Amino acid sequence: MRPVPWPWLAQTRSGAEMPTPWGPNDPNSTHQRWSRWRFDITSPDRRRRPSLEDVRVNAMKFARAVFKTTVGECRVRVLRPGRYEVAFHVEGPPVHDSAYRDAMRHTWLTRFALPGFGPLATLSMEASLLSGSYEDGRPSVSLIVAPPLVLVPQEVL
Repeated sequence: MRPVPWPWLAQTRSGAEMPTPWGPNDPNSTHQRWSRWRFDITSPDRRRRPSLEDVRVNAMKFARAVFKTTVGECRVRVLRPGRYEVAFHVEGPPVHDSAYRDAMRHTWLTRFALPGFGPLATLSMEASLLSGSYEDGRPSVSLIVAPPLVLVPQEVL
């Protein structure tokens, strides 16, 4: 039998669990679940339209309190006067669970949108998995974060 270049390769062929160079658990692979949560809030009441910075600060505080986990990137933008988009990258919550998504939609509507944007405010929500396991047999999703590429035109000689 020829020697195997990596000792763990022989173990996987025999059916044993494959050890990894960093130990039994890789903290950056299947043990993390990152998701994107996007809330679209519409406020027809012109007197209850907070500034963009107020929405950003309060949405970040509320997200940390509601999700009870790490909240990564937070983006807030005004789509048109009276319509705000709030998007988060969140680590941990079960985005694949429809009951959890419904509870989050209700919580964000009753405790964030209605008190902050008035009783006529409406909220729509989208949640998607960025990395981690769907927990339904499908393969896990991976997220690769890279710095943006800046393209600079060169002079033609």
